[in-house]
Amino acid sequence: MDVRPRSQWQGDVWDAVRAGAVDRDAFTRFDARAAATCVRNKHLLILGESTTRDLYYAFTAAVGLKADHSYCMNLSPQKPICRKVTDGDGSTRVSFQFLSRSNATREMLVTRELVAARPPDVVFVYCMAYDWMGTLAGDSESDAMGAACMQNIDENILTANPRAQVYLLGPTFPPAWVEAYGNRTLPQSRMSRIFRSINRAAGISCVRKADGVYKVVSTRDIHGPIDRYNVVGHRKRDMIHPYENAHTPVVQLMLNHMCGSHSRLQGGAQASEVRGRSFG
Repeated sequence: MDVRPRSQWQGDVWDAVRAGAVDRDAFTRFDARAAATCVRNKHLLILGESTTRDLYYAFTAAVGLKADHSYCMNLSPQKPICRKVTDGDGSTRVSFQFLSRSNATREMLVTRELVAARPPDVVFVYCMAYDWMGTLAGDSESDAMGAACMQNIDENILTANPRAQVYLLGPTFPPAWVEAYGNRTLPQSRMSRIFRSINRAAGISCVRKADGVYKVVSTRDIHGPIDRYNVVGHRKRDMIHPYENAHTPVVQLMLNHMCGSHSRLQGGAQASEVRGRSFG
C-alpha cells in the first residue's frame, strides 16, 4: 500500500510505456487536437456512477468539449435520473447517464431515450453498482450485478446499433467497507467476486499463455476491461472519487481503444495482451 500523504498522490504522472503496460509502438499519447479528431462525428455514450460521471467530465474536457457540471446523482426514485449530453461542432456528441441498478425500469427508459434520436457509435460502461452489493454478501457468488448491466446493453444499446463498439470500464478501488485494497487478488474476496460477476456477464476471461503473457478473451465482442482499479489505486480525493491525475490515464486508454494504432475503429487488431498497468 502507498503510505504517502493523500495530497502527494495528486503529483503522480502515469506513463504506460515506462510502467511496462504496453510497448511504445502500441500506445499513442493523444494531445488535445488528436483527441478531438478521434471523437469527431461520433456519438459516445458513457454509463456509470459518480466516479464515471467525473470521468465523463475529464473526457469531454480532453476532447475540447464543455460539459455541464451541475448536480448529477441518482439518489432517489422520486427524482429524475441524471443524464448529460454535450454536443460539439458538426455531429460530435458525448453523452452520460448515471446508473444505480443498470436494469431498473426507469434507468432502462432513460438509456432508450438517449439512444433513440441518435444511436451511439461507441459505449463505455461501468457495471459495478452498489445497489447490487447485497447479492455478494458474505461468501456469496452471484452474476446479478453483471447481468443487470448487460441487460441494458443488449436491450437498449445493441438494439439501437448492433455495430456499436462497447468497452467495459473496470471498477475503481471502492471504499474499505467493500474490500481492502490488498485483498483484490484473493480468489474469494468480494472484489474478486465483483470482477467475476461483471466479466462473466460480459463474456470476458483472461487466459495465461505459455510465455507468461495474459490474453483477454471476449466471447461477446465487448472490449476491456479498462483497468481503472490499478490505475486509480489510492489516488482519490475522498474514499471513492479519483483525483484528476487518475482520470487522465483512463481517458488516454479510452482514446487508445478507439483510435490508437491497434484500435478496431482504425482498422487494426484490438490489443489484447496485458503485462500489467501502473503509474510509472
